[in-house]
Amino acid sequence: MADRLDAEAQRNAKRLLKPLLVQAQVKVRSGEPPAAAFGPGAVPAAMWPSLKRSNLAGVHIYHTGTGWQADILLKTSAPGDEAIIGTDAVQGCSTREEAVEAAIDMLATVILIETGQAAPTTEAQSAEDHLTFELEGLPITLEPNFHEAVPQTVRDIPTSDVKQTLIRYLSADFPNGVTRDAFAALPSERRGSYVGLAAALLQRGVLEFRREHGATAK
Repeated sequence: MADRLDAEAQRNAKRLLKPLLVQAQVKVRSGEPPAAAFGPGAVPAAMWPSLKRSNLAGVHIYHTGTGWQADILLKTSAPGDEAIIGTDAVQGCSTREEAVEAAIDMLATVILIETGQAAPTTEAQSAEDHLTFELEGLPITLEPNFHEAVPQTVRDIPTSDVKQTLIRYLSADFPNGVTRDAFAALPSERRGSYVGLAAALLQRGVLEFRREHGATAK
């Protein structure tokens, strides 16, 4: 969070916000959707009222032991004391460029939500507008353009690696099984990772996944 960064990191985050926000605005105007993992569907509805350009504090790009990370910092915390949305702390990005692109996608999502170009709930849209991936019985709904929203870096990941990542995540997050409430309680960036992995499998014809026997294609 912004208040946990040192003064130099806060200045750098604030300085980076403006140019990346411009790129996000260009992306929105072009009609290109943000990646599914960072799109409106990956952001909890409770956070939406807080996602306004006037509430953005900065963009923090940094490197950890798991790779490059991108965090969007908010001036005022969203419900649940969430003052940040960002990349998956466990997975990370391979390069700084990928982390920057993820930040641009997140900023594009902020614009889409603020300007009313994203529906606030999946219920507000017809079922025909979505495709559903079953994660151990829990439906994850994706928008019809999810194919285009999956970044090339994800498309290039072998299916076996996507499945192994899901198994690792599920074992860590849901040792006693997946439930709707447990999924909703995950950090927004973690839910976004599940959405991205689901999209990667769904575009390959895999409609559900269970860790005990891998994926079942229908």
